[in-house]
Amino acid sequence: MAKNTANYGNDSIRQLKDEERVRLRPAVIFGSDGLDGCAHAAFEILSNAVDEARQGYGKLITLTAFRDGSIQVEDNGRGCPLDWNPSEKRFNWELVFCELYAGGKYNNNQGGDYDFSLGTNGLGSCATQYASEYMDVTVWRDGNKYSLHFKKGKVVGAKKKALEVEPSSEKRTGTTIKWRPDLEVFTSIDIPVEWYRETMRRQAVVNANVTFRTGSFGLVNPSARFDYKLSESVSGTVSAEYTYATGKYKFRYRKLLRSGAVAWDTTATRQNGDLHALRVEAGLYGNIRRGYWQAKLYFYDSERGIPGAIVNNVWKNSQRQWDRNFFAQGRFQKSFSRLYSLQVNAKYARDYMRYLNPDTTLMLINNRFWQDELYVSAANRFRIFPWLDLNASADYQWNYLNSTLMNFAYPTRHTLL
Repeated sequence: MAKNTANYGNDSIRQLKDEERVRLRPAVIFGSDGLDGCAHAAFEILSNAVDEARQGYGKLITLTAFRDGSIQVEDNGRGCPLDWNPSEKRFNWELVFCELYAGGKYNNNQGGDYDFSLGTNGLGSCATQYASEYMDVTVWRDGNKYSLHFKKGKVVGAKKKALEVEPSSEKRTGTTIKWRPDLEVFTSIDIPVEWYRETMRRQAVVNANVTFRTGSFGLVNPSARFDYKLSESVSGTVSAEYTYATGKYKFRYRKLLRSGAVAWDTTATRQNGDLHALRVEAGLYGNIRRGYWQAKLYFYDSERGIPGAIVNNVWKNSQRQWDRNFFAQGRFQKSFSRLYSLQVNAKYARDYMRYLNPDTTLMLINNRFWQDELYVSAANRFRIFPWLDLNASADYQWNYLNSTLMNFAYPTRHTLL
């Protein structure tokens, strides 16, 4: 049955105010009230840190995702201004975190403080704060430490006393924001780890000299990328990434017998789940008359523990695995004339893997494997007529596998096409 709308009149019109504009209509700002909108809100805070780094203020951005859904973004930029704004006759923290369409990025094209900015200018910090169960803001700048606390879109405490200011002995600047998206606003706040990794990887690629790291399981993941131009025709790139994680986490393992008696009840910390990995890449790219060339080097080295399954209350395992990969590859392409062009590709790769199980009560295993690969190809194009091209190409590949295993077959393969 349709609702009775006979009482619809002048007093039926209502304006959403303050935090209601986001909490009751999050999709208007974030595009969704689901997980996509929640991730969008997280990106708004992250983008502020990225903008600072792009302007040359700060080289480290740390993003931490907590198990309860809370998120923290920390940078070492200039620090967000929060104190009294004489032009607006309000505190800056009100403008940044409690006022939509207020911020410091509206004059980007007129010599403002930012040449370029990500996110939704003037909306992101405020909208994310409004959509949060809580938000804690800490800023270091001008020799002071500034602190603010919000709960469900409202500042904690009286406005004139909400901003806590204390002298700081730390010689640092930057902004740290920790918040938990509110389930009263979003239908889900469980942002996948893959989203964080991909978002940080993408930003690390497009922002040279910026390092991101996360903290689950003791993870430290710095990375850097440098692009440079050696001459008008030659450019290069170098990137490196280091990953370390303890892999430790607490667990409880409990087993009951059929009689109901407790066989064991173990609370411990998982061991041998650590990871050490280093990746280094370098490339050179050149232009030549009617052609180009490329060269690339890649190196990866890792060591990791294999914690294994917990069976019969045995949860300490000592298996280890090492991996090392290297390859060098290049490409050359040139049109020697209107009638003939050539493309040559070459690659050499060497892979190494070692697996160790030092537990002699089962079986001592200490296996090593090496694989070599060589690949060369050439493609020729001949223009016979304006309407007819003749192509001739050849490919050669060599593979060899070596191992410390007894009676190993040592396979070798030659492929020619």
